[in-house]
Amino acid sequence: MMMQTDNFALFTKEVKIGITLSKRLHFIRDKRLLQISLKKDGF
Repeated sequence: MMMQTDNFALFTKEVKIGITLSKRLHFIRDKRLLQISLKKDGF
């Protein structure tokens, strides 16, 4: 039983880390896309 809770805690931690990373990646990609579209408009 103890092992299960431990694994679950680890799993939740990894999921949280994964979500944070994907959010960060999306933010970086959106920023890059925004810069590219601004360049096209001549800003």
